[in-house]
Amino acid sequence: MSQQSGAQARIVDPILTEYARGYGQQRLVGSALFPRVPVRSYSGRIVTFGMEHFVDVEDSRARGEDAKRIQAGYGSESYLITPRGLDASTPRENQTDALAVPGIDALRNSVRVVLDKLALRLEVRQAALARATGTYAASNRTALSGQARWTGTSANPSADIAVGRQAIRRSCGMYPNTALISATAFEALDRTPDIRERLKYTSKDSITPDMLAALWQLDKVEVGGAVRKPESGDLVDVWGDDVILAYVAPQTAPINERDRALPSYGYTYTIEGMPMVGEVYWDKRSRTWVQPVDDDCVPVVCGIAAGYLIQNAGAAP
Repeated sequence: MSQQSGAQARIVDPILTEYARGYGQQRLVGSALFPRVPVRSYSGRIVTFGMEHFVDVEDSRARGEDAKRIQAGYGSESYLITPRGLDASTPRENQTDALAVPGIDALRNSVRVVLDKLALRLEVRQAALARATGTYAASNRTALSGQARWTGTSANPSADIAVGRQAIRRSCGMYPNTALISATAFEALDRTPDIRERLKYTSKDSITPDMLAALWQLDKVEVGGAVRKPESGDLVDVWGDDVILAYVAPQTAPINERDRALPSYGYTYTIEGMPMVGEVYWDKRSRTWVQPVDDDCVPVVCGIAAGYLIQNAGAAP
Protein backbone atom coordinates (compact mmCIF):
# COMPACT_ATOMS: atom_id res chain seq x y z
CA MET A 1 0.00 0.00 0.00
CA SER A 2 1.47 3.36 -1.02
CA GLN A 3 2.11 5.96 1.65
CA GLN A 4 -0.20 8.97 1.74
CA SER A 5 1.21 12.33 0.81
CA GLY A 6 1.08 15.24 3.27
CA ALA A 7 -1.78 16.83 1.34
CA GLN A 8 -3.78 13.59 1.37
CA ALA A 9 -3.21 12.93 5.05
CA ARG A 10 -4.03 16.45 6.19
CA ILE A 11 -7.39 16.68 7.96
CA VAL A 12 -8.68 20.20 8.50
CA ASP A 13 -11.38 21.58 10.73
CA PRO A 14 -13.16 23.94 8.30
CA ILE A 15 -15.05 25.93 10.97
CA LEU A 16 -12.02 26.72 13.12
CA THR A 17 -9.77 27.24 10.09
CA GLU A 18 -12.18 29.89 8.84
CA TYR A 19 -12.12 31.43 12.31
CA ALA A 20 -8.31 31.37 12.35
CA ARG A 21 -8.06 33.17 9.00
CA GLY A 22 -10.31 35.96 10.18
CA TYR A 23 -8.73 36.30 13.60
CA GLY A 24 -6.29 39.11 14.28
CA GLN A 25 -4.86 40.72 17.37
CA GLN A 26 -5.67 44.40 17.51
CA ARG A 27 -2.30 45.26 19.05
CA LEU A 28 -0.24 43.62 16.30
CA VAL A 29 0.51 45.81 13.29
CA GLY A 30 3.33 44.14 11.35
CA SER A 31 0.95 43.35 8.50
CA ALA A 32 0.81 47.08 7.75
CA LEU A 33 4.35 46.70 6.37
CA PHE A 34 4.22 43.02 5.42
CA PRO A 35 0.71 42.18 4.16
CA ARG A 36 0.04 38.52 3.54
CA VAL A 37 0.05 37.13 0.01
CA PRO A 38 -0.65 33.47 -0.75
CA VAL A 39 1.99 31.21 -2.32
CA ARG A 40 1.83 27.52 -3.22
CA SER A 41 5.44 26.51 -2.64
CA TYR A 42 7.58 26.48 0.49
CA SER A 43 10.49 27.88 -1.51
CA GLY A 44 10.81 30.13 -4.52
CA ARG A 45 12.05 33.44 -5.82
CA ILE A 46 11.16 36.73 -4.19
CA VAL A 47 9.55 39.10 -6.68
CA THR A 48 11.83 42.12 -6.27
CA PHE A 49 11.88 45.50 -7.95
CA GLY A 50 14.77 47.75 -8.92
CA MET A 51 15.15 51.08 -10.64
CA GLU A 52 14.48 49.46 -14.03
CA HIS A 53 10.80 49.57 -13.05
CA PHE A 54 10.98 53.35 -13.60
CA VAL A 55 13.18 53.47 -16.70
CA ASP A 56 11.61 55.53 -19.48
CA VAL A 57 11.31 52.97 -22.30
CA GLU A 58 10.55 53.95 -25.89
CA ASP A 59 7.27 52.20 -26.76
CA SER A 60 6.91 52.99 -30.47
CA ARG A 61 7.48 50.28 -33.10
CA ALA A 62 7.45 50.05 -36.85
CA ARG A 63 4.65 48.18 -38.55
CA GLY A 64 5.18 44.43 -38.19
CA GLU A 65 8.08 44.94 -35.78
CA ASP A 66 8.13 43.10 -32.44
CA ALA A 67 7.18 45.17 -29.39
CA LYS A 68 9.77 45.62 -26.67
CA ARG A 69 9.32 43.25 -23.75
CA ILE A 70 9.55 44.34 -20.14
CA GLN A 71 9.27 42.55 -16.81
CA ALA A 72 7.20 43.86 -13.90
CA GLY A 73 9.64 42.35 -11.42
CA TYR A 74 12.40 39.83 -11.22
CA GLY A 75 13.58 37.24 -8.73
CA SER A 76 17.05 37.90 -7.43
CA GLU A 77 16.75 36.26 -4.04
CA SER A 78 14.97 33.18 -2.76
CA TYR A 79 12.53 32.70 0.08
CA LEU A 80 12.16 29.64 2.26
CA ILE A 81 9.10 29.06 4.41
CA THR A 82 9.77 27.03 7.54
CA PRO A 83 6.72 25.12 8.82
CA ARG A 84 5.43 26.77 11.98
CA GLY A 85 2.73 25.62 14.36
CA LEU A 86 1.64 24.89 17.90
CA ASP A 87 -0.95 22.60 19.41
CA ALA A 88 -4.05 23.96 21.13
CA SER A 89 -5.00 21.84 24.14
CA THR A 90 -8.23 21.54 26.11
CA PRO A 91 -7.76 19.40 29.25
CA ARG A 92 -10.63 17.11 30.16
CA GLU A 93 -11.01 18.94 33.46
CA ASN A 94 -11.76 22.17 31.60
CA GLN A 95 -14.90 20.87 29.99
CA THR A 96 -18.24 20.05 31.55
CA ASP A 97 -18.79 16.73 29.83
CA ALA A 98 -15.68 14.54 30.09
CA LEU A 99 -17.04 11.95 27.69
CA ALA A 100 -17.74 14.15 24.66
CA VAL A 101 -15.65 16.27 22.35
CA PRO A 102 -15.59 19.85 23.68
CA GLY A 103 -18.00 22.29 22.09
CA ILE A 104 -16.89 24.73 19.39
CA ASP A 105 -16.58 27.59 21.90
CA ALA A 106 -14.18 25.67 24.13
CA LEU A 107 -12.06 24.63 21.16
CA ARG A 108 -12.10 28.13 19.74
CA ASN A 109 -10.86 29.55 23.05
CA SER A 110 -7.95 27.12 23.01
CA VAL A 111 -7.17 27.91 19.37
CA ARG A 112 -7.24 31.64 20.15
CA VAL A 113 -4.42 31.24 22.67
CA VAL A 114 -2.28 29.49 20.06
CA LEU A 115 -3.12 32.06 17.38
CA ASP A 116 -1.98 34.80 19.75
CA LYS A 117 1.35 33.04 20.23
CA LEU A 118 1.87 32.47 16.50
CA ALA A 119 0.87 36.03 15.66
CA LEU A 120 3.26 37.51 18.23
CA ARG A 121 6.11 35.36 16.89
CA LEU A 122 5.37 36.65 13.37
CA GLU A 123 5.28 40.23 14.66
CA VAL A 124 8.71 39.73 16.25
CA ARG A 125 10.11 38.40 12.96
CA GLN A 126 8.58 41.28 10.99
CA ALA A 127 9.94 43.86 13.43
CA ALA A 128 13.43 42.35 13.37
CA LEU A 129 13.47 42.64 9.58
CA ALA A 130 12.03 46.16 9.48
CA ARG A 131 14.36 47.49 12.20
CA ALA A 132 17.60 45.99 10.80
CA THR A 133 19.91 48.62 9.32
CA GLY A 134 21.03 46.10 6.71
CA THR A 135 17.54 46.17 5.22
CA TYR A 136 18.09 49.75 4.00
CA ALA A 137 20.52 51.66 1.86
CA ALA A 138 22.53 54.31 3.71
CA SER A 139 20.38 57.02 2.09
CA ASN A 140 17.21 55.44 3.48
CA ARG A 141 17.96 55.39 7.18
CA THR A 142 18.92 57.74 9.96
CA ALA A 143 19.70 57.37 13.67
CA LEU A 144 18.54 60.25 15.84
CA SER A 145 20.68 61.22 18.79
CA GLY A 146 20.60 63.54 21.77
CA GLN A 147 17.99 66.28 21.83
CA ALA A 148 17.07 65.61 18.17
CA ARG A 149 15.19 62.50 19.30
CA TRP A 150 11.45 62.98 19.52
CA THR A 151 11.78 63.05 23.30
CA GLY A 152 14.30 65.90 23.16
CA THR A 153 14.02 69.68 23.24
CA SER A 154 15.05 70.16 19.59
CA ALA A 155 12.85 67.41 18.20
CA ASN A 156 11.24 68.03 14.81
CA PRO A 157 9.32 64.88 13.85
CA SER A 158 7.61 66.43 10.82
CA ALA A 159 10.98 67.41 9.37
CA ASP A 160 12.30 63.88 9.97
CA ILE A 161 9.26 62.43 8.21
CA ALA A 162 9.68 64.88 5.31
CA VAL A 163 13.27 63.72 4.81
CA GLY A 164 12.08 60.11 4.76
CA ARG A 165 9.30 60.89 2.29
CA GLN A 166 11.76 62.39 -0.17
CA ALA A 167 14.26 59.57 0.29
CA ILE A 168 11.61 57.00 -0.64
CA ARG A 169 10.37 59.05 -3.60
CA ARG A 170 13.91 59.39 -4.95
CA SER A 171 14.51 55.66 -4.45
CA CYS A 172 11.38 54.20 -5.99
CA GLY A 173 9.39 57.04 -7.54
CA MET A 174 6.55 56.81 -5.01
CA TYR A 175 5.79 58.64 -1.80
CA PRO A 176 5.30 56.48 1.29
CA ASN A 177 1.73 55.71 2.26
CA THR A 178 2.36 53.98 5.59
CA ALA A 179 4.17 54.72 8.83
CA LEU A 180 4.71 52.30 11.70
CA ILE A 181 5.61 54.17 14.88
CA SER A 182 6.88 52.49 18.01
CA ALA A 183 4.85 53.04 21.19
CA THR A 184 7.62 55.12 22.77
CA ALA A 185 7.92 57.38 19.71
CA PHE A 186 4.14 57.84 19.56
CA GLU A 187 4.02 58.80 23.23
CA ALA A 188 6.75 61.36 22.66
CA LEU A 189 4.81 62.97 19.79
CA ASP A 190 2.03 64.05 22.14
CA ARG A 191 4.56 66.15 24.05
CA THR A 192 6.45 67.52 21.05
CA PRO A 193 5.93 71.29 20.49
CA ASP A 194 6.21 70.87 16.71
CA ILE A 195 3.32 68.42 16.60
CA ARG A 196 1.20 70.18 19.23
CA GLU A 197 1.50 73.44 17.31
CA ARG A 198 0.52 71.88 13.99
CA LEU A 199 -2.49 70.11 15.48
CA LYS A 200 -3.60 72.67 18.05
CA TYR A 201 -6.81 73.52 16.21
CA THR A 202 -8.12 69.97 16.20
CA SER A 203 -10.97 69.06 18.50
CA LYS A 204 -9.17 66.20 20.23
CA ASP A 205 -7.20 66.55 23.45
CA SER A 206 -4.56 64.02 22.43
CA ILE A 207 -2.95 63.09 19.15
CA THR A 208 -4.31 60.12 17.21
CA PRO A 209 -2.76 58.02 14.42
CA ASP A 210 -5.37 59.37 11.98
CA MET A 211 -4.35 62.95 12.77
CA LEU A 212 -0.72 62.11 12.08
CA ALA A 213 -1.63 60.39 8.81
CA ALA A 214 -3.41 63.52 7.61
CA LEU A 215 -0.57 65.76 8.77
CA TRP A 216 2.13 63.70 7.06
CA GLN A 217 0.13 62.89 3.90
CA LEU A 218 -0.04 59.18 4.58
CA ASP A 219 -2.84 56.67 4.14
CA LYS A 220 -2.13 54.90 7.39
CA VAL A 221 -0.24 55.34 10.64
CA GLU A 222 0.04 52.34 12.95
CA VAL A 223 1.43 52.27 16.49
CA GLY A 224 3.53 49.25 17.41
CA GLY A 225 2.52 48.54 20.97
CA ALA A 226 3.35 44.84 21.17
CA VAL A 227 5.68 43.58 23.89
CA ARG A 228 7.43 40.26 24.27
CA LYS A 229 9.08 38.48 27.15
CA PRO A 230 12.37 36.74 26.39
CA GLU A 231 13.00 33.42 28.07
CA SER A 232 15.06 35.34 30.59
CA GLY A 233 14.55 39.01 31.35
CA ASP A 234 11.81 41.62 31.45
CA LEU A 235 9.21 42.62 28.88
CA VAL A 236 10.61 44.52 25.89
CA ASP A 237 8.96 46.53 23.11
CA VAL A 238 8.84 44.55 19.87
CA TRP A 239 9.27 47.73 17.79
CA GLY A 240 11.81 49.30 20.14
CA ASP A 241 12.05 53.09 19.75
CA ASP A 242 12.00 53.17 15.95
CA VAL A 243 9.81 54.52 13.15
CA ILE A 244 9.46 52.95 9.71
CA LEU A 245 8.11 54.78 6.66
CA ALA A 246 7.13 52.68 3.67
CA TYR A 247 5.26 52.45 0.42
CA VAL A 248 3.05 49.34 0.70
CA ALA A 249 1.10 48.07 -2.29
CA PRO A 250 -2.62 48.76 -1.79
CA GLN A 251 -5.10 45.97 -1.32
CA THR A 252 -6.40 44.67 -4.65
CA ALA A 253 -9.13 42.26 -3.56
CA PRO A 254 -11.92 42.13 -0.96
CA ILE A 255 -9.90 39.52 0.91
CA ASN A 256 -6.50 40.60 2.21
CA GLU A 257 -4.60 39.73 -0.95
CA ARG A 258 -2.18 41.87 -2.91
CA ASP A 259 -0.65 41.58 -6.35
CA ARG A 260 2.96 40.46 -5.93
CA ALA A 261 3.77 42.15 -9.24
CA LEU A 262 3.28 45.55 -7.60
CA PRO A 263 6.26 47.35 -6.06
CA SER A 264 5.98 47.24 -2.29
CA TYR A 265 8.11 47.49 0.84
CA GLY A 266 7.44 43.89 1.78
CA TYR A 267 5.08 40.94 1.95
CA THR A 268 4.43 37.97 4.20
CA TYR A 269 4.54 34.98 1.87
CA THR A 270 1.96 32.54 3.25
CA ILE A 271 1.21 29.01 2.13
CA GLU A 272 -2.29 28.90 0.67
CA GLY A 273 -4.86 27.85 3.25
CA MET A 274 -2.92 29.15 6.26
CA PRO A 275 -3.54 29.64 9.11
CA MET A 276 -4.95 26.12 9.28
CA VAL A 277 -6.54 24.30 12.20
CA GLY A 278 -6.33 20.51 12.16
CA GLU A 279 -8.88 18.01 13.37
CA VAL A 280 -9.12 17.60 17.14
CA TYR A 281 -7.87 14.34 18.66
CA TRP A 282 -7.84 12.79 22.13
CA ASP A 283 -4.53 12.29 23.93
CA LYS A 284 -5.08 9.50 26.43
CA ARG A 285 -1.95 10.05 28.48
CA SER A 286 -2.66 13.69 29.30
CA ARG A 287 -6.46 13.35 29.20
CA THR A 288 -6.51 16.31 26.83
CA TRP A 289 -8.16 17.23 23.57
CA VAL A 290 -5.45 18.43 21.16
CA GLN A 291 -5.88 20.55 18.04
CA PRO A 292 -2.93 21.38 15.75
CA VAL A 293 -2.70 24.97 14.50
CA ASP A 294 -0.31 25.79 11.64
CA ASP A 295 0.68 29.11 10.09
CA ASP A 296 3.46 28.54 7.55
CA CYS A 297 4.67 31.94 6.39
CA VAL A 298 7.74 34.17 6.11
CA PRO A 299 8.06 37.99 5.94
CA VAL A 300 10.29 39.32 3.16
CA VAL A 301 11.48 42.75 2.06
CA CYS A 302 11.24 43.29 -1.69
CA GLY A 303 14.28 44.65 -3.51
CA ILE A 304 13.00 48.15 -4.19
CA ALA A 305 13.99 50.82 -1.66
CA ALA A 306 10.44 51.61 -0.60
CA GLY A 307 11.25 52.08 3.06
CA TYR A 308 12.96 54.51 5.41
CA LEU A 309 14.11 53.76 8.97
CA ILE A 310 14.28 56.36 11.76
CA GLN A 311 16.10 54.80 14.68
CA ASN A 312 15.89 55.89 18.34
CA ALA A 313 13.00 58.30 17.76
CA GLY A 314 11.33 57.36 21.05
CA ALA A 315 14.50 56.81 23.11
CA ALA A 316 15.50 59.13 25.93
CA PRO A 317 17.70 62.08 24.82
